[in-house]
Amino acid sequence: MRQEVDQREALYNDRPVGPAGVIQVPVERITTLHGFVVDLDPVKLDPDNPLFPPADSPRAFHQAIGRVLARHPLFRDAEVRVSGTGLHLVVHLASAVELKTAADQQRWKAVVRAAQSTLPADPDAPGVTALTRPVGSINSKNGAAVEVIAPGEPVDPSRVVEFVEGLAAAPFRTVATILLGADRFQPCPACRGEGTRLDVLDQFGWCYGGCSKVSLERLFDLVYRPEPRSEKPRAGAGEPRRRASPRRAIAAKPPLRAARSKPRKKPR
Repeated sequence: MRQEVDQREALYNDRPVGPAGVIQVPVERITTLHGFVVDLDPVKLDPDNPLFPPADSPRAFHQAIGRVLARHPLFRDAEVRVSGTGLHLVVHLASAVELKTAADQQRWKAVVRAAQSTLPADPDAPGVTALTRPVGSINSKNGAAVEVIAPGEPVDPSRVVEFVEGLAAAPFRTVATILLGADRFQPCPACRGEGTRLDVLDQFGWCYGGCSKVSLERLFDLVYRPEPRSEKPRAGAGEPRRRASPRRAIAAKPPLRAARSKPRKKPR
């Protein structure tokens, strides 16, 4: 059987397969949602980070982050595909979601983006319009065939919505317990000071004996590869510090308000 090169697979409408420029559509043209994709790119990650460590091969990467994925209420059931050097987590919905109105489309756009942002995913990847690579197709960048390394199980759409609603109420607690595996962590992963302790709260973390308040964006910056400043450093300046890009800020602060299941009623 002939293996197709650089084909893509959509998880919406009639699930077309073909070149990305042909099958990808804007959210306004998505009327049926069958699932969504999270793109995990080890190149984007700090090689020295212990929370979500990259690896030299996709299988080794999957093994290294296995405990984090196992703690995730949604992505522990995702199908895992080797996409090239990284991984695609494919969440298959147990029943397709019909997007009958523009409000439905915008709501699920926000739901998917919020769910994606609870892992250190590629911050430049699309949201609900994201495509995966079909199993058996070839990635021309490295000549590797796309394969499934974990089959996963379908997820009921209500579980996705419930997870995102919980994320809206307690964003730091939701993400931190997934990444850290506990609601208290010693030493604090942000400052790593001797004798410090990070307590996980709903909206932020608090480091006792060290750096005090730890934001969700700062937690993500412990995992992502440091980005150099775009401007020239001042004379005498040290190494470029970690600096969140605008897309990384989106990943760290997901658009949760539009993802709530029911709009708030206006007071009469």
